[in-house]
Amino acid sequence: MPALLARSALGIPRNDDWSYLLTTFRFAEHGRWYGQEWIGKTFVAQALVGAPLVRIFGRDVTVLHLAVAAAGVVGLLGVVDLARRCLDPARARFVGLVTAATALWAILVVTFMTDVPALVLSTWCLALGVRSIGSERLRRGTFVAALALGAAAVGIRDYAVVAPLVVVGVAGWARRDRADRRVVMLGAAATLAGAAALIAWTRGLPGWAPNTPVAPDAGVVVTAGRLALGFGVLLGILVAPAVVRAGPVGIVRAAWRTSSTASIVVGITVGAPLLVAAIVRWGTSAAWGPGNLVRPEGPPGLDTAAGTWRPDLIGDGPRLVVALVGVASATVLALAVVAAWGPARRALRDPRRDRVAGALVVGLTAVLVPATAVASASTEWSVAFDRYLLPAVAPVAILVLLVGERVGAPIGRSTITARWAGSVALGIAFGFGWLLAADGAAMDAARWRVTERAAARFGLDAVDGGFEWTDFRARREVWASARPARCVVVYVERAVAHPRAPVVEVVQRPLGVDAEVVARRIGPCAEESGP
Repeated sequence: MPALLARSALGIPRNDDWSYLLTTFRFAEHGRWYGQEWIGKTFVAQALVGAPLVRIFGRDVTVLHLAVAAAGVVGLLGVVDLARRCLDPARARFVGLVTAATALWAILVVTFMTDVPALVLSTWCLALGVRSIGSERLRRGTFVAALALGAAAVGIRDYAVVAPLVVVGVAGWARRDRADRRVVMLGAAATLAGAAALIAWTRGLPGWAPNTPVAPDAGVVVTAGRLALGFGVLLGILVAPAVVRAGPVGIVRAAWRTSSTASIVVGITVGAPLLVAAIVRWGTSAAWGPGNLVRPEGPPGLDTAAGTWRPDLIGDGPRLVVALVGVASATVLALAVVAAWGPARRALRDPRRDRVAGALVVGLTAVLVPATAVASASTEWSVAFDRYLLPAVAPVAILVLLVGERVGAPIGRSTITARWAGSVALGIAFGFGWLLAADGAAMDAARWRVTERAAARFGLDAVDGGFEWTDFRARREVWASARPARCVVVYVERAVAHPRAPVVEVVQRPLGVDAEVVARRIGPCAEESGP
C-alpha cells in the first residue's frame, strides 16, 4: 500500500535519504565509509545490508526503497508478536494496524531512512526477549538472538539501545536461577560494551557528524519541557485509535476508583499544559508536535526546498480538532497509569515474575523511548523530529489496551461499542496518516521533476532544488554551509490559474489548496543549456 501511494516518489531521495544512499553506494563500490558530513547516527548495519543490493542492482534507489518496505512487513509481524505476549490475538492485530495507520509509518516505510529498519530490529529484539524471559527457564538461544538483533538495531540508530537494555534489565529482575543470571549478566555486559564500542567507532568515521550533548542547564530544562509537550500531543494523536478501543470512559472511571485525588492531580498536571500548548500552537506548523512529517501543510513541511511557502493541507478547524484529540488521548494515557497502579504493584510482587515480563518490557519501552527522544534532542541541538516517536507507538498502544482490558474493560454491549468505536477511529487514523503520506510523495516527486527540468534547461550549477536534490547531486552536504549563488530556485506555493514561471507543476491535493511547484529565476543565468 505505501509503495502504491508513493509510486511517483519511488527512486527519489527523500529527507535524509540522500546521505544514507550515497554512503551505502560508496561502501558497496569501494569498501569505504563516508557520511557526507551529515550522518549523525551509527547507520553502518543498514549499509551492510544494503550493499549487496547495490552490488546486484547498481545505484537503483527504488530497489533500496522497496527493500525497506519489505522489511517493514516483517516489522509489523514483530509488533503483532510482541503484542500477543500481553493481549489476545484480536487486540494484538489491532496494535499492528495502529502502527501501520500512522503517517510516520506510511511515509518512512518507502524510504531508505533509518527509522523503519531500526524499528524492525528493535521490535523483534523485544518480542524475542519476552519469549525468552516469559517461561519457567530462560530460553538462552532466544535470549542471545534477541540481544543480537538489538545490537544490529544499535548499528543503525544509537537510540535503539533502549530495546536490548530493557530486555536484559527485565531478564535480570525476572530470573532467579544462578546459571540464568550469569547468562543475563554476560549478555548485559556484551550489549553495553558492544554498543559503546560501535558508537565510539562510528563517531570517528570520516564524514560522520554526530551531535555532541551539552551540559544540562536551565535552557536545557526549558527545551526539554517544550519538547515533552509537543511529543505528548503527537503521541496522543498517534495512539488515539488504541485509546478509543481500550474504552476511555472505563479507564477514567477505574482511575477515579483507584484514587480521585491522584486522578485530579494527574489530569490537571498532564492535560492542562498540553491543552495550553495545543491552543497556542494550533495555527502553526507545530500544532501536532515537533513536526517534520506530521504537519498541517503536509510532509516534509518547509524543510526541503529553498524559499518554500507551502499552503496548508489541513485547514484551521480540522487542525485544532486533531490537536484536541491528541490532548484528550494523552490525558487518558496518563490516567491509565493511575488506574493500573494498584494492579501493577501486585503483579510485580508475583513470585512467578515471568508472568509479567511482557508487560514490564513493554511498559519500560513505552516510557524510555519518549524520554530518550526528549533528553537527546534537548541536550544535542534543541530540535526534535516527530519520527523519533515511531518506536513508542506499539508499546504505548499495547499498554493502554492492556489497562483497558484489566481494569477499565467495558462489559456486554459496551464491549461491542468500544470495538466498533475503535474500528472507526482506526479508519480515520488510516485516512489521516495516509493522506499525509500520499501528499508528501506527490509533492516530493513534483519538486524533483521540476528541479530536473530546470537543471536541464539552465544547467546543474544554476539550480537550487532544496537540500535533497542539491546534496545528492553534489555528493556532499552543502545545505547548511555556504552554497554558491544559484540563479534558479525551486519554490512551493499556492497554485494559480496561470503559471508565472518557465518550469511549473501543479500538485492536486484532495484537501486544502492545490500547490504549485515552480522553478523561478531570481537572477541572471548563463546561456541556457537546453531548449
